[in-house]
Amino acid sequence: LYVEARDARAALWAMEEGLRCPALSLVVGEIWGDPAALDFTATRRLAVAAERSGVACWLVRLSGTANLSGARMRWRLA
Repeated sequence: LYVEARDARAALWAMEEGLRCPALSLVVGEIWGDPAALDFTATRRLAVAAERSGVACWLVRLSGTANLSGARMRWRLA
């Protein structure tokens, strides 16, 4: 299943909806830069939804700056 969202808010919504579906084994989202919608609350919501459903969640941020998030693990690739 592939979703192309119009903006970061829609992408986060689609990811959260995907995490509510136990038929999925993984949700991967890719967001460019530092959109206002991608704050601590949004990342925490994704983390909680993933914990509740047991569906893994990866959020890939391209050209984003390091900031506070609800992620359990953080990787930096260069």
